[in-house]
Amino acid sequence: MRSWSKVRIPFVSAALLGTLICALPHSEAAAAADTETTQGSASNIAADVPRLVGIVRRDEETRLPGTQPSSEARVALTQLTQAVDTNQLSPTFRAMALMALGEFEQACQVLTDSGVSMDELEPEGLLLLARCLDAAGDFDGAIAAYERLEQTAPNEYIIPLELGSTYQRAGRTSDARRAYQRALTRNPPPIIGQNLAAIVSQLRAADLWRVDLEGGFLYDSNINSGLGGGIVDVGGLEFDVIGGEEESGTGYYLEATGSALFPQDETVSILVQGFAATDRYLTDDDDDFDEMVFVASVGPVLQFDDTTLTLGPLGSVSFIDDEDQLWQVGFQSRVSQAIDDRFTGFAQAVYLRRQIRNSDAQDSDRYSALAGLEYLVTSNFQVAGGFEVVYENASRGDFTHTDITPLISWNGQLTDELSFFGSFRYTDANYSEPDPTFDIKRDDNIYRVDVNLAYDLSQWVYDGVELRGQYEYTERDSNNPLFQFDRHVVRIGVGITF
Repeated sequence: MRSWSKVRIPFVSAALLGTLICALPHSEAAAAADTETTQGSASNIAADVPRLVGIVRRDEETRLPGTQPSSEARVALTQLTQAVDTNQLSPTFRAMALMALGEFEQACQVLTDSGVSMDELEPEGLLLLARCLDAAGDFDGAIAAYERLEQTAPNEYIIPLELGSTYQRAGRTSDARRAYQRALTRNPPPIIGQNLAAIVSQLRAADLWRVDLEGGFLYDSNINSGLGGGIVDVGGLEFDVIGGEEESGTGYYLEATGSALFPQDETVSILVQGFAATDRYLTDDDDDFDEMVFVASVGPVLQFDDTTLTLGPLGSVSFIDDEDQLWQVGFQSRVSQAIDDRFTGFAQAVYLRRQIRNSDAQDSDRYSALAGLEYLVTSNFQVAGGFEVVYENASRGDFTHTDITPLISWNGQLTDELSFFGSFRYTDANYSEPDPTFDIKRDDNIYRVDVNLAYDLSQWVYDGVELRGQYEYTERDSNNPLFQFDRHVVRIGVGITF
């Protein structure tokens, strides 16, 4: 089972999470759970409520839809009814029994009529209140109870897990994703962590629209080697810009990324993506230097069980200091296939027609193919690796080259607020014809590594706000000194995702 999206709540999965009362330890509950059932005594039946509830919940999780409860579950339901009828149960145990009997509204009423405020409820009572409010359809009340409970049990994965489920049914997808991500950082059992990671990925992909804005301080040791380290990424596609002589600078950057998904039916959706960025520097010589890039793509996304196929045309235009322009138009296709709970395979093919304004000799056709695997190492750490092959055939013969690039990437969650990601790639670029100026065939080795950190400021500022930092290093070793350089880029800024 790769997703819990179809599991009926209020209990996310009793088979995986254990009995209801085991969610949070408490002296009264532990003592009651240890008490053996003694037939014929109402008080002993009352003390055995946690065990009886566990029997009912496990039966609900394991029996087929439309079938009758097992004989053991029927006995447990009868004993729970007797316990409720005795009127000798504490509010917490009475509500627990009523919920097992399906009387959710009555269970909520028992807890709210107990005269104890939400802040004064013991963890078990607060958890029960959250669950019965959720089952009764009072999502706002359930969310308030879960959020209060999470403050009292900051290390429990079950609380943000169930809170995320409630957020989901309330239509608050982004909040649900963040709650599930918090649960991932709290060491859930492996099978739960795997399912959570899959749910987070599905929720991120299922957002019908998404906008990310970012801006901040920028230092670049070699601004002419290309905007943003030579990479602008939309759907895993790279766009390079034009270089010049080496010069460092400081300044600011602004970026905007957006996507919109338009479902057509259960299988087909139309995906529109866009990216815009500008970097403005003050160089060492006190000259202003501007770079801008715009990227757009549109096409269908086809979903078949665990296989996703993305197709469509794309294009970009880059401006450097209001002079040079690089135009790119083409077509991309990408497929991903879930192999099991930990491995996902992916492949991508792209064709681009590239043109530099006022320089027909530098027009080129660029073909690239990428294939690799993603691996879920733990519930909050994932790595990916693959190989990319690029062939570029230019109007100018010396520009024709073949690149082979092994690459790895990683991402994960260090704490509830702190996440990280990064990548490393090595490219061996071989040119087919001698450079007309130096009369040598270029052979370049390019190393690029980037490390990124993001700290979630939602609890102090506004939902979706992050403090972000990036360090990127690029080194090109070439037998042609004109093309040899290294580059350091540092970005520190603030981003917000809607």
